[in-house]
Amino acid sequence: MIEVSRKTRLAYNLETMRKGFKNEYDFFPKTYIIPRDISIIKEAFGYFGRSKHAFIIKPDGGCQGRGIFLTKSFRDLKELKTTHVAQHYISDPFLIEGKKFDLRVYVLVTSCSPLHVYLFKDGLVRMCTEDFAQPTATNMDQKCMHLT
Repeated sequence: MIEVSRKTRLAYNLETMRKGFKNEYDFFPKTYIIPRDISIIKEAFGYFGRSKHAFIIKPDGGCQGRGIFLTKSFRDLKELKTTHVAQHYISDPFLIEGKKFDLRVYVLVTSCSPLHVYLFKDGLVRMCTEDFAQPTATNMDQKCMHLT
């Protein structure tokens, strides 16, 4: 269960699958595990340590949005004391009436071979309370706009 319930393990497994199945695993943004991939992600921030594109940083064991932040500065990653996942922030997300959202669908997998999956009838939709705008220096800390 830990292979999909911890952010770093899920990131590792998805990136591993993407290496073998590029087309089938292109549904999530490039993901880095910090501090393991710190030298790789540093390249994305360039010589001056600033990126044109935002990254979303999530603590490995976090939940309910605690510890999540957006950044364009490599310095923010160097200061992390615990394991985190860093992903390219999706700049053109799907929106409902101008707001970001996510969907939670619950399934039970009882067998992989043959595949048996049960889909729970209910799910969950989480909506931001503020209209989405591209991350800027003035709005990157507005969790009600960027986090669902």
